[in-house]
Amino acid sequence: MKTLILSINLLLLSFTSLSQSKIEVIVLDSLTNQPLPFATLYLKASGSGVTTKLDGKANLVVRNKTLKKDTLICSYIGYAKQVLPIDLKPNQKLTLYLSSSNTSLKEVEVVYKKPLKVNQILKKVIKNTKQNYTQKTIKMDGFYRETMQENDKYVYLNEAIVVLDYTSYPVKHIDRKMYQVWQYDTRYGFDYRYAGFDGFPHEFNTIDDKVKLVEGRSSEIISETGFESPIDGGPLSLTAKDYVKRRCDFLNPNTFNNYIYVKKENKEIDNNNCYVINFYPKESNKKVIFNHVIKRKNAIYVGNLYIDKSSFAIVKMEFQLIQDFDYGFYQHRIPIDESIVLKYKKTDSKWHLNYVSLKQTRLFGRTKKVLVEGFQELYITNVKTDEFTPISEEGNWVHTRQTQLRTYETPFNEETWVNYENTIYPKLNAKIKKDLEVKKTLLEQFKGRFKHKENLKSPIAEKEKFTFNYPFETLYDNYQWFSNSTKQNTFYSYLRTENEYAKNYMIPYRKYEKRFFNAVNNFYPEDTTKSDRLYKKGDYESDLDSLENAILYEYVDSNTRKSVFEYSQFKKLREKCQFMSGVKLVKDYLCVNYTVNGGLNKQLVILEKGNVIPIDSINEVYSFEWFNDSLLLYCKENQMKRSDNLYCRNILSEFCDSIFTKE
Repeated sequence: MKTLILSINLLLLSFTSLSQSKIEVIVLDSLTNQPLPFATLYLKASGSGVTTKLDGKANLVVRNKTLKKDTLICSYIGYAKQVLPIDLKPNQKLTLYLSSSNTSLKEVEVVYKKPLKVNQILKKVIKNTKQNYTQKTIKMDGFYRETMQENDKYVYLNEAIVVLDYTSYPVKHIDRKMYQVWQYDTRYGFDYRYAGFDGFPHEFNTIDDKVKLVEGRSSEIISETGFESPIDGGPLSLTAKDYVKRRCDFLNPNTFNNYIYVKKENKEIDNNNCYVINFYPKESNKKVIFNHVIKRKNAIYVGNLYIDKSSFAIVKMEFQLIQDFDYGFYQHRIPIDESIVLKYKKTDSKWHLNYVSLKQTRLFGRTKKVLVEGFQELYITNVKTDEFTPISEEGNWVHTRQTQLRTYETPFNEETWVNYENTIYPKLNAKIKKDLEVKKTLLEQFKGRFKHKENLKSPIAEKEKFTFNYPFETLYDNYQWFSNSTKQNTFYSYLRTENEYAKNYMIPYRKYEKRFFNAVNNFYPEDTTKSDRLYKKGDYESDLDSLENAILYEYVDSNTRKSVFEYSQFKKLREKCQFMSGVKLVKDYLCVNYTVNGGLNKQLVILEKGNVIPIDSINEVYSFEWFNDSLLLYCKENQMKRSDNLYCRNILSEFCDSIFTKE
């Protein structure tokens, strides 16, 4: 038997090796030829991604045997991205040389000073935080922008003028209240659409860090695949990445031992002479643990720190998420590539946040793959350190898991934007404008968002004659087809048309009415799986009949089903009946556990399929399971309301109980 299993495994392995190509890649610094650990590699078409090891090597696997060509993309923080078209061949080897994206500072040392070691520099950064950064809550004006690319083509643009309340440095403890707000605050829930783009891992500001949305504008969707996935979070999702303030991860003294820090050649950043420290995780097999209310102790980033030599303030930091790591439960949420950049600027003797960006690349789709890149930017345009008035709760654009700029209704104010663009508006990438202005100019798209559509035709549902024949009356329902499962797609198409009409009608009204409307229309989301579900003989399905009665059906064949249990009829025969578990079935019988008298009495009943009158019942059953077609196993409750001995009951032989023993 062991020989057979081994042979099968070897056969499967041989098939697997024939259907996939392996590419061995080594990534090196173009100047020093030193390996670059934790560089991100991914193939654009196949979606295969990996991170290099400490020796700069990695293996990419292409499992799609129909692919002949692909594009290899390599990114590493502080280096120019390399894009390389390749022919996919079995067991090929590639060497990539990356060039630094920064220029070195040429300086002359007049007085010799003993060079500081890396750990000494990091300790001075931590020690000087209060001296270098603000110790009070300040006001900052900002500009927020987010874009989405689909297969290298921009599909939408969202922008906002914002005001921020930003609290003091450092934050020693994570604010538990902020996690509660993010997780459970549903004030944007009625407009929420699933976001495939949210910073990973989720991180939070303090409860007093606030943002007010002054003006906003959004383009239309220019997707060729019908894909839409709004970016989640907004400006506060970016400020949460301020690790100087949070003292988190690679700037957390408790995590220093999990990283390797390497001092590089000094560089000039924004006219500041800076130490450059490269960091990456020590190789470890430990699983990463995420707890939103404590600081993370696992090393999951690779990047660079640029530290001002005179003040030991962070001038810039850039880092990206590594992929070759056990993220456990969160593994499916890891993007192909995610990189973050933060810059700081000195104002009135203090360093302040000046710029934050977050870029992540993900692959969506099962049959047809779509490579999607989301990009967020926050520019701080002005810092006010004197006067301070907190943003009110009504004006606060709260950071929750459902906060999305794209779905937040902000009517376009053209005059405000014209003045803004003439002064401090950050230049827009020319490709964004070119890709999005295929049919309309961006100005036309901005004006059209959240605008009332005139002369929109009112939807009218079709009628089909249908009658219910009862013993003493006949009921007519021309809309009974709504409940017909074979016409579900037509029904949902009509509902979408009706909702579009109603939302258009509601535009002049305020948020309360809109939220109420959306809440009512989101109780029953579309079942996208039912149309693809295939049934076979013996399958079961719970469904409602035309009078909203819950019924359990058994399929006779792939198209025909019969009722085996009527929930509503069963409850009618028992006053204050509450089901304790689902119905469990065997060949000819079923059983169900329920309570009466507010849960004081429990009873398990055994019935024949299609009949609500029990053939047997058992009191105070804690749990139960069918052992075979006629033998029922169950535990009874003791006085402590816990499970007692395991019993069995044979429903074909005098219904006797006995302690169950395994021979």
